[in-house]
Amino acid sequence: MPLATLPRLVVLTVCLAACAGAPKLSDDARLVFRVEGLVASLARAYQEKAAQDLFAGMAPTLRDRETLRKTVEDAFARYDQIELTLSVDRVHLEGKTVTVFLHWDGRWRQSAHEPIIRQGTARFLVEDGEPPLLTDVVGENPFVPPPDVGSPS
Repeated sequence: MPLATLPRLVVLTVCLAACAGAPKLSDDARLVFRVEGLVASLARAYQEKAAQDLFAGMAPTLRDRETLRKTVEDAFARYDQIELTLSVDRVHLEGKTVTVFLHWDGRWRQSAHEPIIRQGTARFLVEDGEPPLLTDVVGENPFVPPPDVGSPS
């Protein structure tokens, strides 16, 4: 190998080594990924009618937690199929509190009835921790199903 090629080979090796590593995420980026994972797991647990998994992602201090639990368990018993899509629009970080702005689409189906379809918007307040936990829902709560058609509201 000619001596003039050696410096080029060294530079090429250094460049390849520098580019070979995975990108380093900031702490904020890692937090956003964890919170988006929480949102996805809440939607999945609700669709799968897994109350224990759903409430594992919610803080014990969640406002009206026991009322929500009863409402959710009633919906799981009443509806044969639940579909819920939570779409994150924006995430705002402020200290250890994360605000997730989202919109959602839900479909609750009882056998022999047309499905009840609703959409809404909400803000999820999430406390940073291991794991992050939902501490409040502001706006239209996607985990509260609509009243049955023809029943009193």
